[in-house]
Amino acid sequence: MVLCPLLLQAQEPEDARIQAAVKRGVLYLKSQQQADGSWSYSGHEMGMTALAALALVESGVPADDPSIRRALSFVRGSASVNTHTYDISLAILFLVRLREPADKELILQLGQRLMAGQLNTGGWTYSCPLVAPAATGSGSVTNSPRSGDESRRRPGRLNAAAGPNFGGFGDNSNTQFAVLGVWAAGRAGLDVPETMQRVDRRFRTTQASSGGWGYTARGESDAMTCAGLMSLALAKGQKVLEGQLVNRKPDAQSADTPSAKTKMDSDPQIERGLRRLEQYANTIGPDSTLYFLWSVERVGVALGMARFGGIDWYRRGASVLIKTQRPEGVWQTNRWPLPDTSFALLFLRRSNLTSGMPQLVTGRSSESGENRMRAGKLDDLIRTVRPPADPDNEPTRDRP
Repeated sequence: MVLCPLLLQAQEPEDARIQAAVKRGVLYLKSQQQADGSWSYSGHEMGMTALAALALVESGVPADDPSIRRALSFVRGSASVNTHTYDISLAILFLVRLREPADKELILQLGQRLMAGQLNTGGWTYSCPLVAPAATGSGSVTNSPRSGDESRRRPGRLNAAAGPNFGGFGDNSNTQFAVLGVWAAGRAGLDVPETMQRVDRRFRTTQASSGGWGYTARGESDAMTCAGLMSLALAKGQKVLEGQLVNRKPDAQSADTPSAKTKMDSDPQIERGLRRLEQYANTIGPDSTLYFLWSVERVGVALGMARFGGIDWYRRGASVLIKTQRPEGVWQTNRWPLPDTSFALLFLRRSNLTSGMPQLVTGRSSESGENRMRAGKLDDLIRTVRPPADPDNEPTRDRP
């Protein structure tokens, strides 16, 4: 069955309410910016600044707006010594979103640092080691064409300066942010296949019998099921992209442009995860955390799915956000209003933080617009042969 385009169109009154909610959220975030360009979040100022500024840009604030320029200056000034997984990942997403040529080297360096923090179980914990950036001409860059030999690097791509030298499982909250950062850095030019292969193994071997994932290797929760789905899909997408690059003709599109002819096949584990997510999406309501709603939005946009089964996740979530926004423009489902408000704006704007994934899923050569989703059935998406493991389905709480 072919995926059919579907534009998510809200009814006029609801659409106007969404626009008004976004406007109030933008004003609130701007009002909370500090004089040095940061947003306050104890111990994670760079990450919070990148997240808030990313939400503003996705909400239509121009890149040359003073609030964005101050935030960019703060992120640039803080990045050289920051070792927090959340912060590094969000900084990469923000810098990649702005697409300023001057930041490409910084994006690659942050990506190397992030990759150096990957545990041997394929995940991440709260911190990454500082690594020296690979120097051009040191052997980290090769002009050899990529082949089936995994030791060869893609032309002009930097290899990470360090590998997965750490034990322990880490957690899937840090890991999902890291995977997003690695994907974005890979799109910017970092060589990431080996890192993503370890991500693939991690989530294929820890999926619960119900189809979900948890904060750790056992159990499951709503947001972490989204984290598992997103990570598994991106790992699969990277594999498909690598195959396209190996087989592309010399005069084909650039290395970072997915082929218009090849798309991902269906995958039983992703299908099981989507069926579990449909159950979770059916519970979306006033008590849903913003972290969960944002996680749902990322999966829906990246996979081009307007619905999970019969659930119109955007319409349901937007309705909740309209009702739960406070008069001053803030959203808060826990004690952290700044990230919650940022997550809400990213949801309402249907932001795509996984450039290239919709093309890989649908087989189309270009994206259809920031608010265009696709309707599809589970068997239209992704198939591999490795069966899932079934660890004990022991409940656990995730910690954003």
